[in-house]
Amino acid sequence: MRCLAYDLLFPPHNHKNFSEEELKGILAHEIAHIYYGHTKAILLNTLGNGIFSLFIVVFRFILRFIENFQQPIQQKTNGIIYFFLNLIRNLFELFIFCFLFIGNVLLSGNNRACEYKADEFAFRMGYGDDLTQALYLLKRMSMGEDSSLVARMQASHPRTSTRIMRLETMIDGEEP
Repeated sequence: MRCLAYDLLFPPHNHKNFSEEELKGILAHEIAHIYYGHTKAILLNTLGNGIFSLFIVVFRFILRFIENFQQPIQQKTNGIIYFFLNLIRNLFELFIFCFLFIGNVLLSGNNRACEYKADEFAFRMGYGDDLTQALYLLKRMSMGEDSSLVARMQASHPRTSTRIMRLETMIDGEEP
């Protein structure tokens, strides 16, 4: 006999809700992230970003301080010092932008690889069909997968259709 709590946790399946089997596939996928330590990597990434952001704020503060301090000197040097400080600040901003973009692309690529590994784990645990069905529902619920090249490079998850295709290949007994 089912109780109200069960019905709240597992509502009847329709086009907007995951079935109990699909939820099991999703949970197997998420357990894989814990098993493989993917959550630790995300935590370390977040901590590193915080420390890096603090470094940027301190460096910007020092540059602003120097700019404000040297204004009387600027009149004597015809703005050469201001020019070089501005050049340093702009080069620093460009470096930070490039560093963060490249870092984000690399980390996102790693995150996508972790998603595939978690999908494979769910498959090996016997939840490949269930996860595939959940991904089909997720794909129907999403706004679409059309995005720019830059957005795809920075995406933390692979395209849902690609994940479905890989899982179906594994279900058919082939290598992904």
